[in-house]
Amino acid sequence: MLVGMGNMEVRNKTAGARGPVVQAGSIQQVILTGSTRASEVELPRQLPGAVRDFAGRTEQLAALDALIPVNSEPTGAPNAVVISVIDGIGGIGKSTLAVYWAHRVQHHFPDGTLHVNLRGYGPGDPVTPKQALDGFLQALGAPADAVPAEPDARASMYRSRLAGRRVLIVLDNANHPDQIRPLLPGTPGCVVVVTSRDRLTGLVITDGAQRIALDLLAETEAHNLVVGILGADRATAEPAAVADLVRLCARLPLALRIAATRIAASPHITVADVAADLADEHTRIDELSRGDDERTALRGVFDYSYHRLTPDQSHLFRRLGLHPGPEISVPAAAAVADLEPRRARQLLGELADAHMLSAVDVRRFRFHDLLRAYAAGLALLQDAPDERDRALDRLLSWYAHTADTCDMLLYPGYVRLPHRSAQPQHPTPIATDIDAATWLKTERENLLAALRAAARPDLFHHIVALAQAASFPRTGIRRVGSTGGMRPTTSPMRR
Repeated sequence: MLVGMGNMEVRNKTAGARGPVVQAGSIQQVILTGSTRASEVELPRQLPGAVRDFAGRTEQLAALDALIPVNSEPTGAPNAVVISVIDGIGGIGKSTLAVYWAHRVQHHFPDGTLHVNLRGYGPGDPVTPKQALDGFLQALGAPADAVPAEPDARASMYRSRLAGRRVLIVLDNANHPDQIRPLLPGTPGCVVVVTSRDRLTGLVITDGAQRIALDLLAETEAHNLVVGILGADRATAEPAAVADLVRLCARLPLALRIAATRIAASPHITVADVAADLADEHTRIDELSRGDDERTALRGVFDYSYHRLTPDQSHLFRRLGLHPGPEISVPAAAAVADLEPRRARQLLGELADAHMLSAVDVRRFRFHDLLRAYAAGLALLQDAPDERDRALDRLLSWYAHTADTCDMLLYPGYVRLPHRSAQPQHPTPIATDIDAATWLKTERENLLAALRAAARPDLFHHIVALAQAASFPRTGIRRVGSTGGMRPTTSPMRR
């Protein structure tokens, strides 16, 4: 149950200002004693509305609940300002979670709730710290003519206004730690929740922020979200189609909301109809980007993140859209983007920090399914066909050469068909049969995907090496152990 803004106790000593106090929230009537006449003291409750059909995020809600100071008295106050950063890819539900939780708990903060959309990603220019401070100071009762022009002095006044108070501060949609730091309280008692598509690592390092990384909804959570939007009757009538919808939207909350709302808005559209429209991966992003609201069109939401990338980052992001397999290693990224491996690793880390990729480990990365389709679409739109062809040829050359190296180490006596895959510019060193077996096992799904991608006339010269490696493990003579001994293998060949 969401906590409303009415029926809240307001005390003049909590407002912390003399005379009428101006703010942008609900107005509470308070009768003042002594010579002060009756006046309106406004308590800031600035949260936007919460969604009705919120689903899941139980662990994240519990983590946020743990941030609330246990005792409001000075002796029980925490010894530091509590800051949490909710981060994740666009459309994952960061703002939805932050606002929903803030409504649930704002009664724990008797001195008010402040909220600002910093527009770090979205239409319009990002909100500057000065603009955000002006709004907050007005909400906290500072007369406009008393607010200093100098940025540090303005931030000092803001911290002074918050001293001794318990205020919940939601800083939504930030793009950089510098956008946040001037808005942090200076004394304990307040809780700050930040949402961002960036990890804001600097805020974690210098200000002790706690990260809450949002991942995709679990299958059950995604199903419950769709049911909450469609209604139980319509969802129950098409259970298989609902499961398809969850799969095709890749459990991304925004995509699920877009698709389910389209169904709920019309009794003539079935779940199966929309699932069929989403089945083509080449047009899926377009189907989830209908309408003229930039905030609810998936392509527009992804565009806001893409347009913040540097040229090198955006170049690699598009090239990765050409990768046919489920995971991307650093050497594979270097090959497809024609980069040195060290530079590729740096850029991959930066894309992961921006939540344009997910890190599997320090050297392997994965796309969200819808971001993969988005990246592939950008490559088609922005890169020349010959550039894409050369990039894919470099990638398949790297896979074919590395696979052939592994195959020769493991099966030196096996008869091979000739092939002519060129040596890549930065070949991956494979020194031992253990390295070779590990690489072939790790890359098996990528090898099969590369094999399918090579099934066209201009790339067919990679087929032989890829096919031989994709059959690992197989029958033949295999080298074993560090001494180089030989023995026959009895593993069945896989085709």
